[in-house]
Amino acid sequence: MHRKLQFNIAAKDMANKAGMFSTSSPFAIVTVMVARNNQFYRKATVKTESVERELSPNWLTTVDVELDEALDESMLISVKIFDRIEAPERRMGGALFDIASLQENGCFMERKMRNGGTLSCSLVEKCDAGQVKFTLQGYRLKTINRAKNKLRTNPYFEISRDDGPCWTTIYRSEVQANYLSPKFEQCKFELSSLCRGDLDAPLLLTVYNKDSATQNRVIGSLETSIREMMTKPTRIVRSSASSTSSGASQGGMPLRDSSGKEVGDIIIEQISVRRPKPRRRKSSGVDSLSTGCSSSLFSNKHVKLVRFSSALFD
Repeated sequence: MHRKLQFNIAAKDMANKAGMFSTSSPFAIVTVMVARNNQFYRKATVKTESVERELSPNWLTTVDVELDEALDESMLISVKIFDRIEAPERRMGGALFDIASLQENGCFMERKMRNGGTLSCSLVEKCDAGQVKFTLQGYRLKTINRAKNKLRTNPYFEISRDDGPCWTTIYRSEVQANYLSPKFEQCKFELSSLCRGDLDAPLLLTVYNKDSATQNRVIGSLETSIREMMTKPTRIVRSSASSTSSGASQGGMPLRDSSGKEVGDIIIEQISVRRPKPRRRKSSGVDSLSTGCSSSLFSNKHVKLVRFSSALFD
């Protein structure tokens, strides 16, 4: 049986390799190795995007592979991080993960890197859990920049999945230049990748201000779920002059900064969820329904921990 797997990687608190007056823009090279009969085979190599001026990057590039449970094989993931170019002097760190350990740790692991910082890897099984699509709009977002006596905010947003110890960034929107009430392009996700197929799973929505000169700043964030997004009104009802209630209390979701102060509202428009039809299967003479997602990523008899030398991947 073939399993479709998806890996996400992120790092935090890495050492800066760009010098005193600049900040590194890291990217990662991810190599998936399969160990079979004490031999290593390269299955896939993926290069992520560079995250500009960020020492705690969340890469959106995912690694998608298939694992054949009929074969006696194990899978290893080698990650090497560089600043802007792939060169030894630009190496920022790296780590090695194996599937067996990921499964034993709830499909999430962190590794300390020799050069400083922590590298994390999360794993989900891709299956036909359905799809969701929606359009997001900001409303009266807080102004961040004050350039040449003009109020400017260049917002974009990220959606992150709850992976237990941390949030894993799944999506990053386009930047809407100089808009305080931006309407972003429609988003479309596989539910297995976004929320592991659970409509009630927590999602973190964070709105940033894009700054070309310095690091991007957080405007505000909120925690929600697909089910909550489906039940929220799709527009802001403007309160009357005599009313003291905010727009968020009449529609949309309030966006808050780190101090808890409201810094705008988020409106979810045109949200639709497509769920697959359950498949009927027989087990011990009794019919049962399945949506195509396995409750366990792997059978233990098909996963073994491989002993390896880290020098193979340095």
